[in-house]
Amino acid sequence: PIKEFAIRGTYSQGFRAPTFAESGARSQYAGFVTTTPLCNFILAHGGTGTNASCQANGNPYNLAYSLGRGVAGNPDLKPETSRSFTGGAIFQPVKWLSLTADYYNVKKSNLIVTGPLIGNAVSAYFNSANLAAAQTAVAAVGSGYSVNTVDGADPLFPNALPRVLIINVPYVNANYALTSGIDLAATATIPLGGGLTFTSRVEATHIFKYDLHTNEGTVQRYAGTLGPYDLSSGNGTPNWRGNWQNTLDTGDFSMSLTAYYVGRIKSVATDQGNLSTDCSANLYKADPTGQNFCYVKSFISTDLNLTARIQDNFTFFFNVKNLL
Repeated sequence: PIKEFAIRGTYSQGFRAPTFAESGARSQYAGFVTTTPLCNFILAHGGTGTNASCQANGNPYNLAYSLGRGVAGNPDLKPETSRSFTGGAIFQPVKWLSLTADYYNVKKSNLIVTGPLIGNAVSAYFNSANLAAAQTAVAAVGSGYSVNTVDGADPLFPNALPRVLIINVPYVNANYALTSGIDLAATATIPLGGGLTFTSRVEATHIFKYDLHTNEGTVQRYAGTLGPYDLSSGNGTPNWRGNWQNTLDTGDFSMSLTAYYVGRIKSVATDQGNLSTDCSANLYKADPTGQNFCYVKSFISTDLNLTARIQDNFTFFFNVKNLL
């Protein structure tokens, strides 16, 4: 009844069978994540401070390093199933301007994940007094978790626990994951005359929730944090993310400037062995309270793109990343 306004919504269900890499009994691969040893390990290797806050004290063996995950296929995996629904509105008050807002809610059951208890396994290793105890502690985390490879002994402290280089982790079906949020967008397309068109588009996403419910009954909350740390390689899940693109187009030539915004991220990750999202659980412990480096500040980057259509079958592209 109102030409300028419309309401829309969707509901869907789906499934995904495990891939050969995920379910193959002989399938294996290694992924690496930057890891800082726990303070008790650092202190045992000549570091200074306490179990809550410590420094490497010049020993490179104590510094952050790449810790591998030896992921093995699991033939007992079940297919993932999903349920999702969206609801939103479109508002176009004038021909050249369109505004949209959409809420989404997605639940994935039997979600296939790699080693959701890897944080527990890493903590179990570094909290052990010697290698034999560490191997036993990691194996006790759950089926499929084990110590694969360790580093050579620390030359300065050869009798201390060596660094672990690779921990074996399994593919498993998590209980379920639930994510929800809102997508916002505005587009303005303005003819300037002489075949020239200016288009400006703003998009933003706000994540309300991104929770992984494990089979152990715990909940790993990722929204606004660096989690899932392993899956995102530390990029995390910012609460706010958006972009603003402005384009001048003549048909054969176009120039676009795009700004990308990433909101601040709390430096915690609940998939790394600590379910707390308090600053005291941050991954960069500069003090016992964790207030220093508690957040990664928001940032903006911009890209420039130039496109020239020389002929019907030849187009020239020029891109500049991080222009400003």
